[in-house]
Amino acid sequence: MQKKMIGWFEARSGEVTYSLVQCLGLASYDRSSAVYLALISAGFLSKETTISNTDSLYRLEKRLLESLS
Repeated sequence: MQKKMIGWFEARSGEVTYSLVQCLGLASYDRSSAVYLALISAGFLSKETTISNTDSLYRLEKRLLESLS
């Protein structure tokens, strides 16, 4: 599953831009939407998951994500 998530990012490397406004897809993402969409693509989250902001990613800590600090 982790490789599939990394593959999601690799497939878009150099092909998309960063945008806080146009953040949900095919040509642009922000950091949080990219993480959410990669998690969904890899099967870590359901396809019905709401794409949200960085603060909401913290709710996944210990359940799905691990703090590196």
